[in-house]
Amino acid sequence: MLYLIRHAESVCNLLQSSTGSVLDELSFDGRKECLKLREVAKNLKHKFDLKIVSSTAARSLETGVILFGKDIKLDCDWQETNGGYLQNIPEKYVDDFFKLKNNNERKYPNGESNKFMQERVIRSLKKYLDLIKNQNVAIITHLGPILAVAEYLNYKIPNVKNLDGIVINYVHKTYKLKTHKKLIH
Repeated sequence: MLYLIRHAESVCNLLQSSTGSVLDELSFDGRKECLKLREVAKNLKHKFDLKIVSSTAARSLETGVILFGKDIKLDCDWQETNGGYLQNIPEKYVDDFFKLKNNNERKYPNGESNKFMQERVIRSLKKYLDLIKNQNVAIITHLGPILAVAEYLNYKIPNVKNLDGIVINYVHKTYKLKTHKKLIH
């Protein structure tokens, strides 16, 4: 099983930024939400013998540590799109002032394009899809990578809120996806 979890609410989420900085921390409410779900998360980790992985962004790592403890592997391939000079800038300004429409081709100044992020995530996903045939993994990541994975596996998902995500199981030589809400699947 591969369990993709969007990090808890962060400062950049409050700003409604198009991409956050790797240094962004969780908001007060994000930390509270993680603390409420801590026992559920630890039970899931134990029940499924989950290997925990996190993107290297502070908000993902903080989510992972609060939920699952400090035994976490870091994987920078699961970062959100690098916003370059425009990280933490609210989406409305990126669109209105910088005329960068939010689509696959959007490339941030001194950053990367959404398409490049998707390609990076899918390369990493392929490694994890092989791994989950023998081991269960949970990755604390971001909205962009979760949407990229769902699209790659032809799965339509509703809005993915903080701490929601998707579960991918390998069943009868095929990958099955389902959404989850707040660590419940």
